Amino acid sequence: MRCESIYLSYCPRAPAIDSTTKHNTCFKPKTNGRITSTSLSTLALYTSYVVPCTLIILRKFEGRMPAPGPWTMGKYGLYVNLFALAWGLYCVIFLPFPPYLPVNGATMNYAGPIMGAVIVIALGDWVISGKDRFVLPKEEVDG
Repeated sequence: MRCESIYLSYCPRAPAIDSTTKHNTCFKPKTNGRITSTSLSTLALYTSYVVPCTLIILRKFEGRMPAPGPWTMGKYGLYVNLFALAWGLYCVIFLPFPPYLPVNGATMNYAGPIMGAVIVIALGDWVISGKDRFVLPKEEVDG
């Protein structure tokens, strides 16, 4: 499985325009391919951080916060979550920007369009058939 995930992480390099760009994208370290794959990985990471921070903040403001676990930040937890949300949104907004001007096929950062396409495909799959295929576990397992 590790090999497949490594190869899949380099798929964003595929939209290269011509063979020279494709060669530079795949084999030269400071070209668009590395920028896209690192930016896409970081964009996905920060997106995965923004979602729980947002949900925790919303539940805190609604007064439906679950009981704290064994480790809590007390009254500072909300402020840390607000800062984490602000930082995550900053990263999610500015990471997809192209690193160089003028923007063309060779300097475009494809992380934003690829991330958007993945989200649209995933939501489309959920709406079409995913909600019918998803089954909750029958019983809880104590760790």
